[in-house]
Amino acid sequence: MLVAAAETGDATAAWLAGYAYDKGIGVEEDDDRYIVLSKQSCDAGHPRGCTSLAWGYRNAKGVEKDMDRAIALAEPGCDAGLAYSCDTLGSLLTATNRERSNEIWKNACEVGYSKSCRWLGYSYRHGEGAAENHQRAAEFYEKACNEGVGGACSDRASMYYEGEASEKNVEQANDYWGKACDLDYAWACRRLGYSYREGAGVEADQERAYSLYEKACELGNGRGCYYVGLAHRGKWGDFPLDNEAGVAAYAKACEEDYALGCNNAGLAYVNGRGVERNMARGVAFYEKGCELGSHDSCYNFANKLLNGQGVAQDRPRAYDLFLTECYRDDDDIDSQACNNAGTMAYGGMGIEEDLPKARELYERGCLQGNLPASCFTLTKFYREGLGGEEKPIQADWLAAQSCVHGWKDQCVEGSPRRTLVFALQDGDFDLAAETAKPLCDEEDEQACEFLFAAEICLPEEMRSKNICQFQFKRD
Repeated sequence: MLVAAAETGDATAAWLAGYAYDKGIGVEEDDDRYIVLSKQSCDAGHPRGCTSLAWGYRNAKGVEKDMDRAIALAEPGCDAGLAYSCDTLGSLLTATNRERSNEIWKNACEVGYSKSCRWLGYSYRHGEGAAENHQRAAEFYEKACNEGVGGACSDRASMYYEGEASEKNVEQANDYWGKACDLDYAWACRRLGYSYREGAGVEADQERAYSLYEKACELGNGRGCYYVGLAHRGKWGDFPLDNEAGVAAYAKACEEDYALGCNNAGLAYVNGRGVERNMARGVAFYEKGCELGSHDSCYNFANKLLNGQGVAQDRPRAYDLFLTECYRDDDDIDSQACNNAGTMAYGGMGIEEDLPKARELYERGCLQGNLPASCFTLTKFYREGLGGEEKPIQADWLAAQSCVHGWKDQCVEGSPRRTLVFALQDGDFDLAAETAKPLCDEEDEQACEFLFAAEICLPEEMRSKNICQFQFKRD
């Protein structure tokens, strides 16, 4: 009916029909129809139609992004006193003129547009376009919350939780998250679920926590879906195991762009855990999880690309993903990704053979990531001078380490470095010191460090202390 009315030139009907196509209310979302109808309404002089069209240009929905055009479309409605247009205009100006945004929001807030009160609270809380003032922020959040803006209730809760504008008060924070959840603010439902799960400011109640996570999920919060999935898979609470429901919840979390849900759904479909095995679907979950920033998903997806499982084989792409994961963080190295990339460069698997790069990757996996497989292969590189200079001493140390980790063909009988490593592990510090000293005299720096440690641990009273407990692994 709205579309029919719009076709007769009804500007209000055109605006409402455009909004319906934008949000998928009663019709399938259609960006092109949204833009056409919003423009029709705007051209007929309807300020809400112009403001709706402004959002299209702001979000590049059906048109190319054009912030100047968006601002120009929202200004007339605001000048005419339409609070919705003013709220929109304030949002459009945040990147270029936060002070003006705050002025516009203040006016809209004063005439009862509650969402603008919330944005003004944010500005005062974080000192954006205004001097930081937590008391003022709390007042605007309270006003918006009391007028039914769930996000403002949640923001006020966060202030109580952080001790801003008052002493930290977890109980009050939970009360305000509860208000926000009652107003269907999904994030707050999920956060309150955490409080009940952990007993933070409330008595622990697993059933209540689950119901809050479930509501958050129904409202579109992916993390809430993820915790519903964990509950069904026995990861928290005392709920009956329901693998099928758990996988469905993970899939819903992924649909709502929560990356960990994608990875868990992928694992379930790839391995047939709780669902019929479906390699292609599992890999698709890995791919989306990777796009959303899940490192585990990127590694898993790369492995499937490498071997062509559930997806067309694409080794260059797999190599690029392994490299990204290997080098993403010096403090949190994915050593297995380094090792896999090293193996590809070493063997020319879908890429050109590159021994120096392979050596660098194995060094990162072994020396920084402590991965035995990388250390095992790096021993060969150092011993034979592959991809760089020979390093016989370092090769011996790596062989000793590989031996401890169960690589039997690296256990060289009579190797003093192997003897030293096993002596330290067994607490035979006399043998360790005796073995380390001649190696240290030959300027073997690692042997000198072990000699120092062994000498500290020689006195009987020191041997039971943590500093003298060497946690080498031996099969």
